[in-house]
Amino acid sequence: MKVVVHNLSARRPSLEELRRFTDINHERELALIATTLVQGRERQTGVARYVKQSSPSDAEFAIVLSDDWQGRGLGTRLLVSLLVAAKSHGVRRRVGTTMSENRGCRRWVASWGSSSR
Repeated sequence: MKVVVHNLSARRPSLEELRRFTDINHERELALIATTLVQGRERQTGVARYVKQSSPSDAEFAIVLSDDWQGRGLGTRLLVSLLVAAKSHGVRRRVGTTMSENRGCRRWVASWGSSSR
């Protein structure tokens, strides 16, 4: 399994990206959402997703966590679950993007034995 990470700067998502994030095509993508109860209400704490690219064996992946859930193992649990699901759906190569100043994420991904550029 190979994971490649690209770096980028902060920006606002386009309307098309927002539509893609919320209208999931189950044949080519998967989203896993982590939630917790806060004062009796369900609150999203993280999301991991993959989207197959032009080659059905390649997929872009993303993980987003609430600030207060970073460094607690949630990202690892979401990533492991996402990679297992992706593999069972024929994905062999995963590509992710992170902000260049996100050193924690870059170290975390590097610990998985992936390349970063």
